[in-house]
Amino acid sequence: MSKATKRKHVQKELLCQDYEVPEDVNSIVKITQNSGNNLHQIETHSGDTYFVSMPGKFRNNIWIKPGDYVIVKPIEEGNKVKGEINQILDKKYISFLKQQKAWPFKQISETNEKHALSGNEDSDSESDGLPHNLNRQPNVTNDFSETSSDDESH
Repeated sequence: MSKATKRKHVQKELLCQDYEVPEDVNSIVKITQNSGNNLHQIETHSGDTYFVSMPGKFRNNIWIKPGDYVIVKPIEEGNKVKGEINQILDKKYISFLKQQKAWPFKQISETNEKHALSGNEDSDSESDGLPHNLNRQPNVTNDFSETSSDDESH
C-alpha cells in the first residue's frame, strides 16, 4: 500500500469512527509530553504517569501534541512503556464520552471549559498567562513642547 493510500485510510478511520465507550481494559489518558521516537508520556485520571508508544499506522500520518486525549491499550512486555495508543480522541468523541458519563477527567475538563470560555473575552497579556515580550521595544513618544525660547528668537 502506498503512503498516500495509507494516510487516506488512517484519516478516514479517525474522521468516520464509531463512538463507543472504551472497554475496561482500555483507558482514557492525557498526553503530557512527546518524548521522541514515537513515545509519549501520559497521565491517567488518577495522576499516574508512564510512557506509551504510537503504533505504526499512526506514525507520520497523525500528529498529537501535549494536552490531547487518547485511548490506550496496556501491554505487558515493558518496564517503562506500558501501553500502546489505540485511538485518538477529537472534540466530538470527548463530548460523546461526557454525555455517556464515561469521561474520567471531571475536574480537569471543567477548568478547561471555563478557561476556554473566558479566554476569548480579553486579549491582554495578563489574561493569557503569558509574560510580557521582552524582545520588542516599548513605543517611545517624544513630547516636544512648542514654546518659544529666547535662544530661538536670536
